[in-house]
Amino acid sequence: MPSGRRTFNRLSKGLTRKKKFVLSVEGRKTEQEYFNLFKEKGSLVTVLCLRSSSRSSPTDVLQRMKKHLKKEPLEGSDEAWLVVDYDQWPPEHFYKLHAWTQQKDKCFLAVSNPKFEYWLLLHFEDGRGVATPKECDTRLKKHLPNYS
Repeated sequence: MPSGRRTFNRLSKGLTRKKKFVLSVEGRKTEQEYFNLFKEKGSLVTVLCLRSSSRSSPTDVLQRMKKHLKKEPLEGSDEAWLVVDYDQWPPEHFYKLHAWTQQKDKCFLAVSNPKFEYWLLLHFEDGRGVATPKECDTRLKKHLPNYS
Protein backbone atom coordinates (compact mmCIF):
# COMPACT_ATOMS: atom_id res chain seq x y z
CA MET A 1 0.00 0.00 0.00
CA PRO A 2 1.48 3.29 -1.01
CA SER A 3 0.11 5.38 1.90
CA GLY A 4 1.66 3.15 4.53
CA ARG A 5 -1.73 2.10 5.94
CA ARG A 6 -2.28 -1.47 6.92
CA THR A 7 -5.42 -3.31 5.97
CA PHE A 8 -7.37 -5.22 8.55
CA ASN A 9 -9.53 -8.19 7.81
CA ARG A 10 -12.56 -8.48 10.03
CA LEU A 11 -12.82 -11.91 11.57
CA SER A 12 -16.46 -12.74 12.03
CA LYS A 13 -16.25 -16.52 12.32
CA GLY A 14 -17.24 -17.72 15.73
CA LEU A 15 -18.92 -14.47 16.69
CA THR A 16 -22.64 -14.95 16.95
CA ARG A 17 -25.32 -12.51 17.88
CA LYS A 18 -27.02 -13.25 21.16
CA LYS A 19 -30.59 -14.46 20.89
CA LYS A 20 -32.91 -11.87 22.40
CA PHE A 21 -36.06 -12.67 24.33
CA VAL A 22 -38.41 -9.71 24.65
CA LEU A 23 -40.87 -10.38 27.46
CA SER A 24 -43.90 -8.25 28.17
CA VAL A 25 -44.99 -9.13 31.69
CA GLU A 26 -47.92 -8.36 33.91
CA GLY A 27 -46.17 -8.21 37.27
CA ARG A 28 -44.28 -5.24 38.64
CA LYS A 29 -41.52 -7.05 40.50
CA THR A 30 -41.43 -10.87 40.60
CA GLU A 31 -41.23 -11.53 36.87
CA GLN A 32 -38.53 -8.90 36.40
CA GLU A 33 -36.41 -10.36 39.19
CA TYR A 34 -36.88 -13.92 37.95
CA PHE A 35 -36.00 -13.22 34.33
CA ASN A 36 -33.01 -11.09 35.35
CA LEU A 37 -31.42 -14.36 36.49
CA PHE A 38 -30.86 -15.10 32.80
CA LYS A 39 -28.78 -11.95 32.33
CA GLU A 40 -25.63 -13.49 33.76
CA LYS A 41 -22.31 -12.42 32.29
CA GLY A 42 -21.41 -14.65 29.36
CA SER A 43 -25.00 -15.75 28.78
CA LEU A 44 -25.92 -16.75 25.25
CA VAL A 45 -29.23 -14.90 25.48
CA THR A 46 -30.38 -11.37 26.15
CA VAL A 47 -33.59 -10.83 28.09
CA LEU A 48 -35.53 -7.58 27.90
CA CYS A 49 -38.44 -7.41 30.31
CA LEU A 50 -41.16 -4.86 29.53
CA ARG A 51 -43.36 -3.97 32.48
CA SER A 52 -45.49 -1.19 33.88
CA SER A 53 -45.90 0.11 37.40
CA SER A 54 -49.67 0.24 37.10
CA ARG A 55 -51.12 -1.29 33.94
CA SER A 56 -51.20 -5.06 34.24
CA SER A 57 -54.18 -6.46 32.35
CA PRO A 58 -53.39 -8.96 29.58
CA THR A 59 -54.41 -6.40 26.96
CA ASP A 60 -52.02 -3.84 28.54
CA VAL A 61 -49.24 -6.45 28.33
CA LEU A 62 -50.03 -6.90 24.62
CA GLN A 63 -50.06 -3.15 23.95
CA ARG A 64 -46.62 -2.75 25.57
CA MET A 65 -45.24 -5.47 23.32
CA LYS A 66 -46.77 -4.01 20.16
CA LYS A 67 -45.36 -0.57 20.99
CA HIS A 68 -41.90 -1.99 21.65
CA LEU A 69 -41.81 -4.10 18.48
CA LYS A 70 -42.73 -1.06 16.36
CA LYS A 71 -39.60 0.68 17.68
CA GLU A 72 -37.37 -2.41 17.77
CA PRO A 73 -38.50 -5.27 15.51
CA LEU A 74 -37.31 -8.79 16.19
CA GLU A 75 -34.18 -9.91 14.32
CA GLY A 76 -32.85 -13.32 13.44
CA SER A 77 -33.92 -15.91 15.98
CA ASP A 78 -35.25 -13.38 18.53
CA GLU A 79 -38.55 -14.19 20.24
CA ALA A 80 -41.31 -12.13 21.83
CA TRP A 81 -43.28 -13.52 24.77
CA LEU A 82 -46.41 -12.25 26.48
CA VAL A 83 -46.29 -13.47 30.10
CA VAL A 84 -49.55 -13.16 32.03
CA ASP A 85 -51.38 -14.72 34.98
CA TYR A 86 -54.75 -16.34 34.58
CA ASP A 87 -56.00 -14.55 37.72
CA GLN A 88 -59.47 -13.10 37.42
CA TRP A 89 -59.20 -11.89 33.83
CA PRO A 90 -62.08 -12.72 31.49
CA PRO A 91 -61.35 -15.21 28.68
CA GLU A 92 -61.72 -12.49 26.01
CA HIS A 93 -58.41 -10.99 27.14
CA PHE A 94 -56.59 -14.24 26.44
CA TYR A 95 -58.30 -14.73 23.07
CA LYS A 96 -56.84 -11.40 21.91
CA LEU A 97 -53.35 -12.35 23.04
CA HIS A 98 -53.55 -15.79 21.49
CA ALA A 99 -54.88 -14.36 18.20
CA TRP A 100 -51.97 -11.91 18.09
CA THR A 101 -49.39 -14.69 18.55
CA GLN A 102 -51.04 -16.70 15.77
CA GLN A 103 -50.61 -13.80 13.35
CA LYS A 104 -46.92 -13.25 14.13
CA ASP A 105 -43.82 -15.35 13.70
CA LYS A 106 -41.65 -15.81 16.79
CA CYS A 107 -44.33 -14.42 19.11
CA PHE A 108 -45.63 -16.56 21.96
CA LEU A 109 -47.96 -16.55 24.94
CA ALA A 110 -47.22 -17.96 28.41
CA VAL A 111 -50.11 -18.07 30.88
CA SER A 112 -49.45 -18.87 34.55
CA ASN A 113 -52.28 -20.50 36.41
CA PRO A 114 -53.01 -19.44 39.08
CA LYS A 115 -50.11 -16.92 39.10
CA PHE A 116 -46.47 -16.42 38.11
CA GLU A 117 -45.23 -17.43 41.55
CA TYR A 118 -46.33 -20.96 40.69
CA TRP A 119 -43.22 -21.16 38.47
CA LEU A 120 -41.11 -20.22 41.48
CA LEU A 121 -42.80 -22.93 43.54
CA LEU A 122 -41.94 -25.51 40.89
CA HIS A 123 -38.25 -24.90 41.62
CA PHE A 124 -38.85 -26.44 45.06
CA GLU A 125 -41.62 -28.99 44.61
CA ASP A 126 -44.02 -30.48 42.08
CA GLY A 127 -46.80 -27.98 42.88
CA ARG A 128 -49.47 -30.66 42.96
CA GLY A 129 -52.80 -29.45 44.36
CA VAL A 130 -52.18 -25.72 43.99
CA ALA A 131 -55.36 -24.22 42.57
CA THR A 132 -55.56 -20.67 43.94
CA PRO A 133 -53.17 -17.74 44.30
CA LYS A 134 -53.44 -18.01 48.10
CA GLU A 135 -52.50 -21.70 48.07
CA CYS A 136 -49.55 -20.86 45.84
CA ASP A 137 -48.33 -18.15 48.22
CA THR A 138 -48.72 -20.39 51.27
CA ARG A 139 -46.71 -23.21 49.71
CA LEU A 140 -44.05 -20.87 48.33
CA LYS A 141 -43.52 -19.29 51.77
CA LYS A 142 -42.60 -22.72 53.14
CA HIS A 143 -39.54 -22.55 50.88
CA LEU A 144 -38.99 -18.78 50.87
CA PRO A 145 -40.26 -17.56 54.27
CA ASN A 146 -39.41 -13.91 53.59
CA TYR A 147 -40.99 -13.79 50.14
CA SER A 148 -43.60 -11.09 49.59
